[in-house]
Amino acid sequence: MTEVRSLVSRVMPAARVDVLSPFRRLQFYQARRHWYGRLLGPIANTAFALLRFPPFRFLAATALNPFLVIRMRLGGAMPAS
Repeated sequence: MTEVRSLVSRVMPAARVDVLSPFRRLQFYQARRHWYGRLLGPIANTAFALLRFPPFRFLAATALNPFLVIRMRLGGAMPAS
């Protein structure tokens, strides 16, 4: 995640990069057609839901979260072109 923030800051120094939970962004529709998808899908959704809460939010930027979802926002005025 440090590398992503570094690259963004080179292009847009005023930008802020946040890591988001993939909860409700990934639904595992294809996997749920199989027995293992029906078994593991709810567990994955619960884990992703936990990534939204402050005690677990830092895990969203680690390798434990295989689906990196980031949000980039400008922190101030738009630069003049």
